[in-house]
Amino acid sequence: MTTFRPRSSRHVLAALAAAAALTLRACSAPSQSTTPSSAASTTASVTSSEQFAKAISDRIAKHWPHMAKIWPTYDYTKHTLVLFSLSAPGKVNAAYAITTSGMKELTPTEYADIEVPQHDGYAQITFNGLPSIAMSVNSSEMSKPQTIDSTYRVATHELVHFYYQGEMKQPDENASRAQPYPLDPTPRTYRQMIHRQLLAAYETPDKRAEHLAKARFWLDKYHSEFADEAKATASTDITEGTARYTDLLGAIITGDNKPEEVRQAAQKLLGRDDFVPSAEAEAYQLGEVAGLLLDEENPQWKKDFYISGQTLLDLLLKDIKPAEDSVAPEVAKAVESEVAKRNSEVKDEIADVQKAATDTSIPYLKIDDTDAEGSFGATGSFIVGDEEISTGYTARFDVGGTELAINDAAVKATFDESGRSYLLLPLTMKHSGKDGVLTVDDAKLAAKGLKVAELKEDGRTVYTVVVK
Repeated sequence: MTTFRPRSSRHVLAALAAAAALTLRACSAPSQSTTPSSAASTTASVTSSEQFAKAISDRIAKHWPHMAKIWPTYDYTKHTLVLFSLSAPGKVNAAYAITTSGMKELTPTEYADIEVPQHDGYAQITFNGLPSIAMSVNSSEMSKPQTIDSTYRVATHELVHFYYQGEMKQPDENASRAQPYPLDPTPRTYRQMIHRQLLAAYETPDKRAEHLAKARFWLDKYHSEFADEAKATASTDITEGTARYTDLLGAIITGDNKPEEVRQAAQKLLGRDDFVPSAEAEAYQLGEVAGLLLDEENPQWKKDFYISGQTLLDLLLKDIKPAEDSVAPEVAKAVESEVAKRNSEVKDEIADVQKAATDTSIPYLKIDDTDAEGSFGATGSFIVGDEEISTGYTARFDVGGTELAINDAAVKATFDESGRSYLLLPLTMKHSGKDGVLTVDDAKLAAKGLKVAELKEDGRTVYTVVVK
């Protein structure tokens, strides 16, 4: 399970939290409902890259011209989606430029200046002078209906981050998405109870006051007992909450929707049972339903929202008097089960990194990724002691014509005094390093003839490489 974000965001978003199944991932999003939206409730069978691109193009033509109905500053008519169909990593078999006016297949010359994102990845680009997005999809995945839905929604979502959140006031400039390990089920339970009450408030308007009061109870409890996490999570709650709210409505909005039609479609798309034990994953689900409720309770809420520093939850519930509530047994059971499972998984995933921390006979591959562009992925990021470790890290880099491929590995994230960022990957697998050349051929790391600088740091061999 891999999630993707432009590498250039790494200083702001120091880590990625756990994510659930999406063929393409929006940041570190939990899964999106694949209930057909009004975009295309009857999708013909897709058997080619061109048909896949056409299905995406149909959605863009139907929805993107009307995005200002979702947020007044949105103008998706000026964006282009450059969509790459990959037959294998880095191998393009087709590329398309898609706008609200239609689609065009691109020649290799026309996309020569674009760094092709890795499989299931995306990147912020300028295309024909316009603010755009590039995305890559494995051609073998294109026949799956959910791939069409998720590709369209990821494009819609990421454009929010790229071009519409620049004025946002950061509640905490030093916030990290990494979670303390082992995971604590209590804050996850509180946030799940908030989500449960918000869903009920949206789905049963006649009992909305009761459910919002209970949601406020859990929000207060969360802020009181887990103030540090609440502060650290606030930026994510804002950025990912608003982007998910946008991609949900962006799969519905047209030129002639009636409010009740939008409401009915939104209820089908809202996430419900896809719990992931992660504060970041919760930001998506809480944000989408909080945004929908704000539309009905406070239609002017978007004015100055980003410069306020408030989360959607804070704004929605700020004038609500709390009403005491108790944890639903099924919520407690589900959260405790998932947290225990994830803690066990993480223990195994980070074992090599932890072993290397005290065993200097294990060499490191030290990757300077400060200036790297494109996409990378991870299934989680955790604070273990005083170290930040990402699990399931996946990325491909071109280093002077040599490919450096990392697949589902655990890496330690570090920064030096000048602010440059590094990934430390313990070389516990078979490898060869000689005369400034490193060769590794492993399921988690592949680098054949990679030019590196070989150093000794505290008695440990460290192979250093700079990636762009």
